[in-house]
Amino acid sequence: MPVKNEKIWSTPKEEFEKHINLGKTLREIAKEFNVCKTTITEVFKLLGLHSHGEEESYKKRAKVNIYKFDSIDTEEKAYWIGFLYADGCVSITKKDYSVIIELAKVDLDHLIKFKKFLEDKRDDSYIKIYTKKKKGIKDTLSCFYRAHSKYLAQALVKLGCYPRKSLTLKFPDESIFVRKELIYDFIRGYVDGDGCIFNSFGRIGIGIVGTFDFLSGIQRYFPQFSKIYHGKGKKIYEIRCTSSKADQITYRLYEHASIYLDRKYERYVALCKLHDSEKSDKIGESCDANAEVTPEIAKGSESTVENSE
Repeated sequence: MPVKNEKIWSTPKEEFEKHINLGKTLREIAKEFNVCKTTITEVFKLLGLHSHGEEESYKKRAKVNIYKFDSIDTEEKAYWIGFLYADGCVSITKKDYSVIIELAKVDLDHLIKFKKFLEDKRDDSYIKIYTKKKKGIKDTLSCFYRAHSKYLAQALVKLGCYPRKSLTLKFPDESIFVRKELIYDFIRGYVDGDGCIFNSFGRIGIGIVGTFDFLSGIQRYFPQFSKIYHGKGKKIYEIRCTSSKADQITYRLYEHASIYLDRKYERYVALCKLHDSEKSDKIGESCDANAEVTPEIAKGSESTVENSE
């Protein structure tokens, strides 16, 4: 059993670096110096050292890739950050750190996409499907995914996706994205979670709910949203627009995207086709897409607003 070793505090930094370069974990280095892991951790913290071997050991134990959000440098990462801002939950308790997404069962495939994004090798049956009961509301089938990781949860908090965020959410600083254009992928992720695409008399309409601060951030990138409206609740607001302005926004968000919520993308494509067939007026190149115009979409009324959940 390791004993107290006062000499450890005066050991040259270079001595520890030799062991780090050999890929040893903190536990292995502690054993070399006959001290406990807690002591070597404190020494490393004092000297500003980090064990890569410990990282590799953690990777092997983790069920997901906990480093996915260390750098927001791809479309996929930006999209999922946006979706987590809208429909994700970072849970931090004394005993557990985890990242959770709960969706309607109709969007189960989207939850599987997120699971694969995190490189979770477990079977898809790990995603829980259950009946959600709420007084006064019809029972609904839901699906639930949880990734346990302190590192991943803390990384999301640093990116502005923190616990109990619904009424205080702020639009992220542009600096978290490696490239500015990734902000549009981020916004698409948020719209897929807390937005809706609807039929406005044969044209596309788009609406997004959120905090005043967050929606103000979206306005900076899409000034077509000219006004922020009060939504349901004191701190919930909404932005919306239709016709040509909505055409511009949805085209920018969805036309060349490779990751999206399937049912919202399909609604976007179907409304493009509906408008093309009725007005013979293409929205960019988007109306070339092959989509079936369903009777529901063809009704042509703003009352067909899609549920944003």
